[in-house]
Amino acid sequence: MMYTLRRVWQRYRARNGIRLLVVLILGMASVQFYTRMRPSSVFLGMYRLSDDPTTPNLLVNVYAIVFMACGLALPLEQFSEYLCVPEYLVYIRQRRGLVHLLRYLTIVVVYCCLFTGVQVAVAWCLVPDRDTGVLLSSAICSAGMLLVLILLCNAAYLMGRGSWGYMLSTVLYALVLSINPVAHWFAHGTITGVPAWVPVLVCLCALLCVVNLHLFNHLEIQ
Repeated sequence: MMYTLRRVWQRYRARNGIRLLVVLILGMASVQFYTRMRPSSVFLGMYRLSDDPTTPNLLVNVYAIVFMACGLALPLEQFSEYLCVPEYLVYIRQRRGLVHLLRYLTIVVVYCCLFTGVQVAVAWCLVPDRDTGVLLSSAICSAGMLLVLILLCNAAYLMGRGSWGYMLSTVLYALVLSINPVAHWFAHGTITGVPAWVPVLVCLCALLCVVNLHLFNHLEIQ
């Protein structure tokens, strides 16, 4: 057991310097957010709509963009590398099965929850007059968007085009922010009484899970 833990630590500590840099960037953005902006119940990572029609949403959502960028960068593709590890305990190496993919998805979901949960705890402590419902709902929406972007990047990684995944994630998120009617509907619209972002994120996650499963089943073993 100790040997296994030692091997895991040796594998992941090699990139801790870059990971620490990402955490510091997010930490500095959080300090800036809570010290210079008016305290709000809306989660730090949730995008906001510009009150000034002449000011694009991108300019007022620096903190949300930093949150998503750091959330994507922090794993340093190690989740995707874990998914692509072949089964070595057979004579002819083969990819791992569906259970391994489900294990990967569980890890990614837990990561998104933990990454978002830390910022929720910070907001809980620093915003005394918070609206708990608004804080939690906007945090869940942010975690869902982060999960969608990570699954998109992983799909590109499985295709051998990891950089494309980051580019597509950036374009997708920027489009949501840039097109004001879409951004307003996604944040405040409803579908049969349910916030619009709930079914949209569920459908996107389900679609990307299917895409990742297809790519995983056709993954070429190195």
